[in-house]
Amino acid sequence: DLNVLFFLLGSGRAPWKRRRGNMRMVLEHLRRRRPAGRPHASVLGAIRCCSSRDGAGTPRASAVLSFGDNSMAALGLPFPLREAYEPTRVPSLPCHISSIAAGHYHSLAVTSSGEVWAWGRNDEGQLGRGFSTPRDAWHEPRKVEGLDDVKIRSAFASGVVSAAIGVDGSLWVWGKSRRGQLGLGSGTVEAVKPSKVKALEGEEIIKVSFGWGHALALTSGGKLFGWGYTADGRLGRMGESLNISSMLHARLNQSTMAGNNLSPLEVVEKLINDKMEKEKHMPIIWEPTAVEELDSVEVSDVACGLDHSLVLCCKRDFFPPYLAYYNFSSVVTPMTRMNMHFSKDSSPPCCNLYASLSKLIILGDGMTLSCGNNIYGELGRTGEGCKMLPVEMPFLPVSLSAGLGHSLAVCRISSDESAVHATRIASWGWNQSSQLGRQGEEDRPGIVEGLDGQRPVSVSGGRAHSIAVTSGGEVWVWGSGANGRLGLGSSIAEPEATPLESVAGLEVLQAACGFDHNLLLVAE
Repeated sequence: DLNVLFFLLGSGRAPWKRRRGNMRMVLEHLRRRRPAGRPHASVLGAIRCCSSRDGAGTPRASAVLSFGDNSMAALGLPFPLREAYEPTRVPSLPCHISSIAAGHYHSLAVTSSGEVWAWGRNDEGQLGRGFSTPRDAWHEPRKVEGLDDVKIRSAFASGVVSAAIGVDGSLWVWGKSRRGQLGLGSGTVEAVKPSKVKALEGEEIIKVSFGWGHALALTSGGKLFGWGYTADGRLGRMGESLNISSMLHARLNQSTMAGNNLSPLEVVEKLINDKMEKEKHMPIIWEPTAVEELDSVEVSDVACGLDHSLVLCCKRDFFPPYLAYYNFSSVVTPMTRMNMHFSKDSSPPCCNLYASLSKLIILGDGMTLSCGNNIYGELGRTGEGCKMLPVEMPFLPVSLSAGLGHSLAVCRISSDESAVHATRIASWGWNQSSQLGRQGEEDRPGIVEGLDGQRPVSVSGGRAHSIAVTSGGEVWVWGSGANGRLGLGSSIAEPEATPLESVAGLEVLQAACGFDHNLLLVAE
């Protein structure tokens, strides 16, 4: 199973294992702890010429820092460095970085002038520089070719695909994906240089999120489009007929094998041939398609995990609260109880999709939906994963993020909108490496521990770790510490949120997690 394989690979060395001499290094680090507010040596000199923009629109000094696994050059640091245990400046970047993005094994940076720079793994051409770049040059940040006529405002990435959104809301993609993640039309699996997603022309895209083979794109008007690999219901009901066809094909092959007396060698050959044939019958939506369950619902945020999706809903001003039927199995949280009412006159546009379900719920401000694989509780609810249904959550989410097998949300704890400082982070799903940052039920949202007195404003999830940024520009980390992915100077796992003291005194504008590496955009 692909999930199990990635989870096992992602565990790295066990949390209690230290690399040689690590304990001595930690003790020495504690003995020479710098005065509060002084930047760590690894970032001294980093704040030189990079820039974002302040409130007046003028450039301000900044830098991109990286830490964690560097086996695929995702840190932008030269080989033979395999891992960085503390944040280190990425060299050779332009002097005006405004935002960052992390794919599974590669990294992207957008400049204030609208350029995209990339470094890291390039086996699928996700760096936008063709396939001829030698591996020992992957770590070098270079400008993505083919976007000279487009001013880019943000970038996003999966394991094999990169994407950029123009200031006009156009979406551009490049890389290689057999599962249709490019969204460029039937059978298109490769784009060596950035290509415009024509199916989204006329839409102003503001965010894209990628999973393992699937993608979701959000427009400025709150519309949601999905495409790519649809197995396990990761795009909701989209491609449902394709999923049924794929399952029938697999069952036919299994029954054929069971009915034949095959030798071990013949079984292996048959399995290989069946796998190759299965690739031809993968359930794929090749072009962006509107998510039908969310017709007449305004979406404010989206996030894709490996094979699950999260959607944050809000109300449209011109449409009555969206009503849908959902069976909570008699479990009604405080938030859903507050939002629940019955109407004889109202009928949602797609209520027929939920005709067999019983409870009436308003999908209004802060209602989170989930769909896809739920084997580790990453959907945060019971019931069918193939349907896009509400997460059972007693908090009010304002933004979402997803790691490989866990889910995260920045939440407003108080229902009073004036209490803007009362924010926390909720987590649920896979917790083998403490990436939830808390104890308790894993398949239900719970509050990350260790952030009392802090006001988190963003959160990002990796394979088995998580990172949050607070309103004060501080960074907090938790989960697996393997390969230095927590930036704390060791491989030790952290079961709850812990401050990243090596950047104390610096203002962190953004944090982005890849599978096992991280990027920080830091202002002077």
